[in-house]
Amino acid sequence: MNMWAIGTGIAGLAGGFAIGSAYGRRSVQQAPPPPPEPDADPWADIDYGALARTSAEGDPAPAEQDPPQDVPASARTPDISPTTQDTAAHAPTQHPPATPSDPTIEPPPARDVTFIQICVDIADRLRDAKPALWERLNEQLTKAGVDVVIPDGGPFDPEEHDSVGRQPTDDPALHLTVAETMFAGYRDRGTWLRRPEVIVYVKEGAAI
Repeated sequence: MNMWAIGTGIAGLAGGFAIGSAYGRRSVQQAPPPPPEPDADPWADIDYGALARTSAEGDPAPAEQDPPQDVPASARTPDISPTTQDTAAHAPTQHPPATPSDPTIEPPPARDVTFIQICVDIADRLRDAKPALWERLNEQLTKAGVDVVIPDGGPFDPEEHDSVGRQPTDDPALHLTVAETMFAGYRDRGTWLRRPEVIVYVKEGAAI
């Protein structure tokens, strides 16, 4: 056997060994992984007997709580609700309604003086004929704001009364006092509709 044949054989063995090693490594690397183990049963650890006993006995009683203890005043939450005094202090100021000054607004209608004068004339006729109606009519006039003036027994005032007659008297205390009112006076809001017509006591021999 010559040297060339020996070298060729050795080279072939080396190449075959290399190819086999590479193929073996590849086979090892591509080997399929082992199958996974089956999952454990998640219900295996449940105590079904305990569950059955709990359902039969009912829900467990709640744990006892400690009784409430007084909280120190320093730790309490302050009461910040507004007091009546604070509310009154911050309440809006109430102002009376302003009097309208619009010239286009008409003033309230004036009192019907003519109607009141008619009532006065009727009252004069009722005084002797129907005293009860006379008094009732005067009451209604008073409610309407008309002053009914009957100054019997009061001092005679020539600025307020009209003397229509004299009544002699010996009593000096009655001198120049109203003996009788013949016709009542009527005054509407300070204005005379008619002054009272009266008879005045006069002491005999006294100068008037």
